[in-house]
Amino acid sequence: MAYTYTASELIERAENLEGERYNWEQDWQRIADFILPRKNDIITKRSRGESRHQKRYASIGMQSLNMLAASLHGTLTSKAVQWFDLDTGNPEMDRDPRIKDYLQSVASIMWTELNSSNFHSQIHELYLDLAAFGTGAMLQEEASAPGEDYTGMVFNSYPIQSYLIEEDHHGQVDSVCVKHMMTPRQISGKFGDSALSNKHKSADPLDQFEVLHWVMPREGGEEYTEDSNKMMFKSCWIDRGDEEILREGGYSEFPFTVPRWSKSTGDMYGRGPGDTALADIEVLNEATRLELNAWAKTIDPPILVEDDGVIGKVNMRPGKPTVVRDVERSVRPFQTNANMNFNQIKIGEYRNTIRQAFYADQLELPNRGSAEMTATEIQVRYDLMQRVLGPTLGRLERELLEPVITRTFKIMARRGVIPPPPAVVGDNLQLNIRYVGPLSRAQKQAEINAFMTFIQEAGMLAQMKPEVLDHVDMDASLRWLHDHHDLPSVVLIDPRVVAEQRKARQEQQAAVDQQQFQSAAVQDAQGMAQTEKTLQEASSEAEAAPEEA
Repeated sequence: MAYTYTASELIERAENLEGERYNWEQDWQRIADFILPRKNDIITKRSRGESRHQKRYASIGMQSLNMLAASLHGTLTSKAVQWFDLDTGNPEMDRDPRIKDYLQSVASIMWTELNSSNFHSQIHELYLDLAAFGTGAMLQEEASAPGEDYTGMVFNSYPIQSYLIEEDHHGQVDSVCVKHMMTPRQISGKFGDSALSNKHKSADPLDQFEVLHWVMPREGGEEYTEDSNKMMFKSCWIDRGDEEILREGGYSEFPFTVPRWSKSTGDMYGRGPGDTALADIEVLNEATRLELNAWAKTIDPPILVEDDGVIGKVNMRPGKPTVVRDVERSVRPFQTNANMNFNQIKIGEYRNTIRQAFYADQLELPNRGSAEMTATEIQVRYDLMQRVLGPTLGRLERELLEPVITRTFKIMARRGVIPPPPAVVGDNLQLNIRYVGPLSRAQKQAEINAFMTFIQEAGMLAQMKPEVLDHVDMDASLRWLHDHHDLPSVVLIDPRVVAEQRKARQEQQAAVDQQQFQSAAVQDAQGMAQTEKTLQEASSEAEAAPEEA
């Protein structure tokens, strides 16, 4: 029998995870202060609307973070271009036009559904957290309550300090605890009036209470069930102050997506470019502060006043007199002799180092006014981005993109939004996700360019020895190009139809050849008959000539 956790046990479990996360929070607070100040209430709690820029003198870290997050959004999960496709993983089945058309239709429906939800606004917040702190978390749920008509999906990205995570034996996150701050009105609206305790009822309407939301694997959970208390993952809402369970339920799939930028063995939370650039950002911030002080001293320098050299007080206001005993010696500016050029050089070096930590050189397009990039230059830029971000992209595909696509398909399939598969598939449809975003397209384009170079070189060899082209399978090459360009199946004719057309063409050509052969035979026979007739006439004329003589 599956073990049932009590509210106090789940609260204690969360407290243990909070203790383990304490050291991480110190770094996250520093990163947020300089790179993501609107989320810098990790340790230091701030009031709503309070200014959060007191410590920051340079914005290069924040700019680089926004550029990296926007680049990831545009290249991995673009709203303008469908960034994933589906196949079965079986080459023979994938060549069937009926299956290919069905899977392309399903992928288009899913992509449209994601675009019509709040997916893109929340995934951008996740990219910001991921690049800054190295870890992000996003919840994916149905917009409608169980039993209601399907109205789409809703996503929610949580700030780094609001959730706790646990991993399974494979190192994948399978348990999440989210800390919500809710007013009595919000508690009543979500869980009903019965969830309000006397403490809630007597509290000020704006007072907030901490509510924990645990999602974890359920022992003995059933994969195909509509009973939320038997589903694969358990959901439990707990009032932390009262130590009472407010609601229990479940999910058929793990609803959270928790990607990590990079992760050391044994660590649960990841580290990102923000952690890499933090030391340089802090140095640059302090150097900028000192430079501003030096700038102020240069513009409005301190003054040296000779003892008893001024009668009264020094008046620094424009047009106001100051009475001195010696005009040349009594009052004069203090020259600091600061080397501003050297300071600018060092600050420029740190700015470049920070930009490199956020991959700005690989992601940034040419400055306005410079020459436009050619198609080859864009391709080289994407190739460089693929090499630099390759390991990270592999982790993001596994921990971010695949869970989102898989859960989207399962939710829509259960709700009947996705049409049933063709009869030729039966009940054995296995889905394989293919990513066709800009980076994936760039990688495929590199393969296409290599293939076209091969064809050109083969053509040059064929001029010297035509039979070398016998080694190239043109039919397979055409299908390969079609797949690498991610074109719809309607572009190519069904191979069976092509085989019939070729057979009919061969039969027609054979009939034409037979007709030509027969015609040539008749002509040859007629020619032989005419020749024989001519020889006979010539022989008769030769015999008749002596008799006349």
